[in-house]
Amino acid sequence: ETQTLTETFFFPEIKAQAKIVDVRELLAVRAQFNQARASLNVAKVAESSAKQELSRLEKLSQGAGSVAAKNVNYAEASWREARAKLQGLQFQLNDVKDQARQRWGETISSWVIDVNSKSLERLISQQDSLLLVSLPTEQTLPADVSIIRISRDGNRQDARKAYFISPAMNSEQQIQGETYYFRTATGKLRSGMRIDVWISKTNEALTGVFIPDEALVWYAGQAWAYIELEEGKYQRRSLREHIDTEGGIFVQQGINKGDALVLTGSQMLLSQEFRWQIQDEDDD
Repeated sequence: ETQTLTETFFFPEIKAQAKIVDVRELLAVRAQFNQARASLNVAKVAESSAKQELSRLEKLSQGAGSVAAKNVNYAEASWREARAKLQGLQFQLNDVKDQARQRWGETISSWVIDVNSKSLERLISQQDSLLLVSLPTEQTLPADVSIIRISRDGNRQDARKAYFISPAMNSEQQIQGETYYFRTATGKLRSGMRIDVWISKTNEALTGVFIPDEALVWYAGQAWAYIELEEGKYQRRSLREHIDTEGGIFVQQGINKGDALVLTGSQMLLSQEFRWQIQDEDDD
């Protein structure tokens, strides 16, 4: 059985893995930030009140002399104490922000500290899921990639979109490649799931032909396929230079559009081709 090949457009892809991130850690950071901000606001009020009281006593002391100097000193000490506490809480709030940036990067940490962040709300309400994508060690994310394809059952044909957020500062222990955060609609995804990822290497498609798995034969450590030259006459072609893809391989040389590719019977043809190597039992 043969099939006339047609020209195919192909986008080379990187195959990677991703994990659905549990956003409860983001909630913990937000709670820590809110607590630090609330304490800072209370300290601002206390510092302002202490400063006003000091100013009032200083004016009374200078005007009528009715307030003892020691009361002014007490008020100044209280104000300095309130100011020191305010500065300490400001440092504490900044530390929370810095730790969030270090752990989650600039973009996601900005969602955490923004009380009106719709992006964080979508994660919390499980409308969106946060993905930590880990690339193979030898790969890097192309600079212009903003969309990737993901699938929880490994089926490329059913893969759906996920959208770039930012680089990730942490990595998966099992995979020591580059890591990035992406987001996608939750659907049937759940925290902790591991899913397959496909990332386009370029926005420009390659042109060539697609060779399905059933047409391939393997010999001498490489892939081959048979072309029907005319009825009953076949030729084996090398597919050493190829790109692995779902359900087969993509080639740009060796086999061309318009060729009659043998789909069924390739293994039989290989056996026939090398039949001469099997010595006949009656052969002396």
